[in-house]
Amino acid sequence: MTHILGLNDNVTPQIWEVPEGLTTEEFAEQSGLAADQWAVVDLADFPGCQYWPMAFDLVDNLPSPNTVTFNLATAKLYADHTVQTESVATQQTLLDGYTAEQIAAQAALAAISRDVRFQNIINDLNAESAATLQKQVDIAAAATIAEVNAIVFP
Repeated sequence: MTHILGLNDNVTPQIWEVPEGLTTEEFAEQSGLAADQWAVVDLADFPGCQYWPMAFDLVDNLPSPNTVTFNLATAKLYADHTVQTESVATQQTLLDGYTAEQIAAQAALAAISRDVRFQNIINDLNAESAATLQKQVDIAAAATIAEVNAIVFP
């Protein structure tokens, strides 16, 4: 199976599988990609990187075929954003129908004065925040995309 990396709006990298029966050149042309906007990419050369297409860079080698590189720093930025987004969704669930303002008001009270339901939510939110922060620290420290993927997609 052949793939190409294309700059679908001349900026954002995207990976497409070339349909059987088409050459890479035919597929690129049908997709509206100019010669300087795409390159063949063998995903086997970039294990684990397929989750982060926006971290691929197109290297303009024209008139020779373009090549592809992978930018770990960019993938780590997107991974950080992914864990933040997942945490926001989890936090909304943990609020259990209460507003963030209600929880903040309860958190401002001395622990002894809080209703146990609110205290449980506050504890859960604190645990979620700590877990997300640890993931972000681990992503920043990751040396390989496999390490990043293990954090984001456990």
